[in-house]
Amino acid sequence: MKILIVDPWGVKNISHYTNGLCSGLSNYSDTTLFTNYHFEKKTDNNYTVKKVFFKHSEIMKSSYLRRIVRGFEYFFGYSKLIKEIKTNSYSVVHFQWLLLYPIDIFFLKK
Repeated sequence: MKILIVDPWGVKNISHYTNGLCSGLSNYSDTTLFTNYHFEKKTDNNYTVKKVFFKHSEIMKSSYLRRIVRGFEYFFGYSKLIKEIKTNSYSVVHFQWLLLYPIDIFFLKK
């Protein structure tokens, strides 16, 4: 079984939960995590991490420009996600966090 976990917000305290979830699932299946560019995986865990979301905006100061950059990064991250889903056949695709609902709804329909 192949599982894809999508967690665009996977940094700081949230990463402890995400690490635990993916680590537990990886004991029983081939698990891949699509997450924030700045996510830090614990070294002893046996799952694949693909860092695609918020490479630049995560380190920017809060501003209108950051919101614009973040929107573009989110959109392109989802584009990579759709390509990943079409390229590999996953048994389960689990979305951990939805951040920008108009974009989320658009891509979930796809």
